[in-house]
Amino acid sequence: MRTLLFSLLSTVALLPGIHSFAQKGVAINTTGADAASSAMLDVSSFIKGVLIPRMTAAQRTAIASPATGLLVYQDDGTAGFYYYDGAAWTRLANGTGTVAVVNGGTGTITGSITGTTALTFTAGGSNQNVTLAPSGTGSVSMKGSTSINTAGDAPNGSAMLDVSSTSKGFLPPRMTSAQRNAISSPVEGLTIYNTDEKALNIYSGTSWEYANPFVCGQPFSDPRDGKVYNTVLIGTQCWMKENLNVGTMIDAQGYTVMQTDNGILEKYCYNNNQVNCTTYGGLYTWNEMMQYSTTPGVQGICPTGWHLPTDAEWTTLTTYLSSQPAFLCLGHNAKALAATTLWYEISNLFDCKVGADLTANNATGFTGLPGGSYDTYGYERLTFDGYWWSSSGESDFVWYRHIYFNSVDMERLYTYPQHPYSVRCLKAY
Repeated sequence: MRTLLFSLLSTVALLPGIHSFAQKGVAINTTGADAASSAMLDVSSFIKGVLIPRMTAAQRTAIASPATGLLVYQDDGTAGFYYYDGAAWTRLANGTGTVAVVNGGTGTITGSITGTTALTFTAGGSNQNVTLAPSGTGSVSMKGSTSINTAGDAPNGSAMLDVSSTSKGFLPPRMTSAQRNAISSPVEGLTIYNTDEKALNIYSGTSWEYANPFVCGQPFSDPRDGKVYNTVLIGTQCWMKENLNVGTMIDAQGYTVMQTDNGILEKYCYNNNQVNCTTYGGLYTWNEMMQYSTTPGVQGICPTGWHLPTDAEWTTLTTYLSSQPAFLCLGHNAKALAATTLWYEISNLFDCKVGADLTANNATGFTGLPGGSYDTYGYERLTFDGYWWSSSGESDFVWYRHIYFNSVDMERLYTYPQHPYSVRCLKAY
């Protein structure tokens, strides 16, 4: 019976045409072992391989109605294994050419792709992306120098990463100060773009620093609204050269509408005219300026990196001026602090008064402006008086500084915190 079956199979195998084996799986080996249960064809050998049909590119493309998954070996042109994916022939990766990715396709590769020559990943179709997506907390590492450009150029020999373009820039990670500070164990040299400060930050190994360190005398931009403020170094102190102008204007309406702790930066503008805020700065109650803190020297409504000067820091300013004869007018300091414009001017005043010969003012560069104030009588004293808050005080009175057009020195006074005055900020070193 076995002899007859073998003879029949042998006879069938010799006949031309198409043959089918209707059984669970076919095993080809030298041991007589059955095929693996998951395999329709199980070929086993330690000394021989499987020889896939070999043909030219023309012969491959001439196959009529190729089945999805059909595999051949092309022995001319770009030689290699090709499979039919149901729509097109795709070359299998072997590390020595181009891995073509079907337009819109996805896939998973585990282990390593290696080869003796360059390996190129090319997306099919037009304007297609190539995405490397590690799983979980995995990462993507490039071993060796890397270049990113549109020409396929190799990286510069001195660079580990060489990014080249004449039409696009490099976009580092962007985050807020809080997100930056939450980075766990930052490494020295780590660089981010701070969206609060509108500046590059670099970790020095102990703290976050500006990539381009601020130098007093340079202007800076308030990241909250983009307003640019000039700065001036007086002694060892770096002052804003202009009154602060930040927040939303509200109408005091006869001193009945007050700035409140509502999460909104609020300001008064003299005569409810926004132009006056642009020229003289906003007017703020002490509590609004302090953002409802009572700690001297807090940031308050100042930009990041700046703070509200304390009473002692204002005193440091005037004490420094008293030691600098070049800034004084017969021993007086007001003219050296007042701006050369916008003050009420009278020609017959004593020469050391602010309103006398404005061109002689502002030796320090402080550029104090007469922004006036507001009380139960309404807005008053514009062009005549400049008032600047300190961040020092008690619950019922706080210290401030005052210059009058008819005065010769900046005065140290105290008042109730509900009066709206001008604000200057001091650099926090």
